[in-house]
Amino acid sequence: MNNEIFLNHVSAESVVRYLKAKGWCRQRSPWDECFVYTREEPKPMLVYVPKSETDTKWNETMKKTVRELAVYEGRSEADVVSSLSSPFCDKIGFRVVSERADTHMLNFSSARKMVLGIIVAFKAAVKDVVSPGQYHSRLGGKEISEMMNTAQFGLTQPGSYVFNVFVPAGEPHVVMENAQFPLFDDCENLDDTEDGPGIFRQATCHLLKAVDSVVRGGVEPGTSGNFYEAIGKMDLWDSGEIEISADWSVLFAPPQGVPSCVTIRKTDFSSFIQKGNELKRVSGVRQTFSGFVAKLMGKTGDDGLPAGEVHVNVLGNNDTKMIRAKIELDRSLYHIATECHDRGVPVVFEGTLLDKGKPALIEKITGFRASSQAEDSGDGVAKENDFSKGSAEFPEKSDIAH
Repeated sequence: MNNEIFLNHVSAESVVRYLKAKGWCRQRSPWDECFVYTREEPKPMLVYVPKSETDTKWNETMKKTVRELAVYEGRSEADVVSSLSSPFCDKIGFRVVSERADTHMLNFSSARKMVLGIIVAFKAAVKDVVSPGQYHSRLGGKEISEMMNTAQFGLTQPGSYVFNVFVPAGEPHVVMENAQFPLFDDCENLDDTEDGPGIFRQATCHLLKAVDSVVRGGVEPGTSGNFYEAIGKMDLWDSGEIEISADWSVLFAPPQGVPSCVTIRKTDFSSFIQKGNELKRVSGVRQTFSGFVAKLMGKTGDDGLPAGEVHVNVLGNNDTKMIRAKIELDRSLYHIATECHDRGVPVVFEGTLLDKGKPALIEKITGFRASSQAEDSGDGVAKENDFSKGSAEFPEKSDIAH
């Protein structure tokens, strides 16, 4: 056992909490500087815990306690140390199994892609628990990113890598590794006490159940498209599969009906991406857009009239930045788009924003027209002179592609 690592990760408080959670009872100690804990089942046992890590016999006493606990529990000393150092947390492991079994390195871009996927997946899982929805327009969750600072990434064997995330299992406000983890704003009214599992434990359970459902060909109720997208984007070019496992905190009983290990095969990722796209499509935000036609991409039909894809530079209801988007128009609307494009006249229409990519995608177009038709309606549609005055980030007409 590495003595330095041991001292850096184990505290007297964490050891005491671990022993209490495992059913050990504190007895009267003949020494002021040391706690005594005993347990009768399955066999009588006694261990000592110094009251402070600064005690001169801390290392010697704790090494002996760890050895005795390892024998008593039938586990390795390393596993016992891991439990003692993080009894407040569930340890969730994301293991990447590479198809390139001869390599001892994980491609940096792949590792980064995986970590970002894990962060977004946890954010989406918490949001799913707090306020279920088909697709969340905003995930938030700065505390999830902070939580990742305690994670560990390392090689376990050639071609296999694991990223361990330590997730607070208990009360809403948990102090771990000198970092505070406040809840999301919309969690404040939840009935969540320090006597039971907290919101992060619930989110972790949701994460495992949601992944397991897709792998088995089903769907976990309350799972958002954001979650499926995050998992789908963890499809790394040099990986064969990703195994997600949970080592539950001893503070609470292991959750019932939640798999402790799920494997995402290479062929499963497309299912996550598909489900994410489906939920995004039905949960798109419908709003009014105004701006300019940037490019005409349609094709001429047998009747000699063009129709199809049009690229627009527009603002939505509450946007302050330009959205570059593509839309599909029939022959009659495509004619209006052509006229507005050639004359440099702004357009206005209603649609459903499905993806803020580059370009974004707006579907279910209605009311496509030159904005002059809406100027008298007072509906807040952007006018051409709004952009020239610099009231929003919008290009000059001369900058728009023809």
